[in-house]
Amino acid sequence: MKVLQQFYEIFEENNYKVTEQRKLLFEAFLENREKHMTVEEVHGYIIKKDPGIGIATVYRSIQLLYELKILQKLILDDGTRRYELNISEGNSIHYHLICRECGEIIESYELRDDLLESMKKIFDEDYGFLVSGQQINFFGLCEKCRDIK
Repeated sequence: MKVLQQFYEIFEENNYKVTEQRKLLFEAFLENREKHMTVEEVHGYIIKKDPGIGIATVYRSIQLLYELKILQKLILDDGTRRYELNISEGNSIHYHLICRECGEIIESYELRDDLLESMKKIFDEDYGFLVSGQQINFFGLCEKCRDIK
């Protein structure tokens, strides 16, 4: 299923209207899939297309898309909140490699499924905890920052 179609269906299923501002916001994430954007970065991107949109509207719309699980929130060590799409046409399960020096965020789709399934099984058997989703972040130094040190 196409991502835009998923977006419309999620709104319809939850009895929300797709306003022009919400559509612009979603398109900002679609057009910047490789980025993890702050609210301010999203606002800066959107006002190029709609100069009248206020930052408060962007905050509210991002919160709604997060609540509807269209967006995923990534909170960095310094408290910065970044957002990315949480729906995709293919495999959306990925992990973040976050550089503590420069803040670069690298997405990895390479963690073996059997490792993740083993972890879920341990959580269920040892703690009675059924995992329904995950967000895994690894912190360290990216290649550029490692070379500098």
